[in-house]
Amino acid sequence: MQVVGIEGGETTPFADPPYYDRDAVDGGAADRIIVANFSLLDPAELPVGRTRVASVHVRIGAGIAPDYRLTLIAAGTEDGRPIDAEISFVTRNGRRQQ
Repeated sequence: MQVVGIEGGETTPFADPPYYDRDAVDGGAADRIIVANFSLLDPAELPVGRTRVASVHVRIGAGIAPDYRLTLIAAGTEDGRPIDAEISFVTRNGRRQQ
């Protein structure tokens, strides 16, 4: 499996692509990637509940079963307090994993 591109999310504060190692993706070396995003909007303008913050595009060889692993490293408020958040993904065919 190889990461080949990353797009932004579905809501205004996350519509632009998140921060990631573009050289690793462009050079074809990325089989894993760290994605980071943040917003300086007023907290009242941020989405509440489940929202897509990025789309990660991968290339998978024929006959290979991908092993997706997600780790949420940090989620917090503007003053550094932790947010109770979860990370999950949904494939284009609708399969969801946490």
